[in-house]
Amino acid sequence: MPSNQMVTRLLVAVFGGASITIVVAWVCVLLPIKLTCSATLVSARNPPAWCAWIWHGPAVRSVGSMLVTDVAFLDAQARGHGVQIGLRPGVPTWSRPARIDAARAARGDVPPPDAWEFLTEVVSGWPWPALRAAYGAPHGSKSLPTFERGIFIPVLCTHFGQELERGVLPTAPIWPGFLGNTAVYALVIFPIISARHWRRQHRVRRGLCAKCAYPVSGMEKCPECGTSVSKGTVVATRA
Repeated sequence: MPSNQMVTRLLVAVFGGASITIVVAWVCVLLPIKLTCSATLVSARNPPAWCAWIWHGPAVRSVGSMLVTDVAFLDAQARGHGVQIGLRPGVPTWSRPARIDAARAARGDVPPPDAWEFLTEVVSGWPWPALRAAYGAPHGSKSLPTFERGIFIPVLCTHFGQELERGVLPTAPIWPGFLGNTAVYALVIFPIISARHWRRQHRVRRGLCAKCAYPVSGMEKCPECGTSVSKGTVVATRA
């Protein structure tokens, strides 16, 4: 059975790993980096369909999507701009278009009237995407963007686009990445917070004071620093 101290250190490492995961994701999305467009895709040949723009940068990915109902616009996007047909090859599974299109395919119907018309999703985290933000305009809305997920920082937001993306802190976890990053950071934290305990235990096994390493075999208190001698301290023997 693990000791209470061991359980406590494990909990501290896990909590610290989760906290670092959040901080790293927020730092990544706030860095003044330039995102590069990597792909533009249309989910179907016939409307309604999602037209998605995929952007990426160091530890940051963004998917901007628009629900297309105009056949002419869809044709112009697909033919005039070399757009690929099909979300599956390029749009990540955490994106709203991929999830809605999968549900549409399963039901065989069209998006509901309150579906998002314009949507931007930003994910960040290292080594894996861990947190997601989503904001946009519901279908038929002409108002300012609605934030579905994320913390809005007005001072960093100047307009729709990459400046706005840096002004939204993602808050919705992408569980595989969030748990994976937490585990990685916890594995780094645990040895650090356990080093002092392991050093003290090593000294006790050698018959030394756990605090200052003074020989204390057979003593009740360390004459050097006054620390009470652990009952587990062994009696040192000389060859």
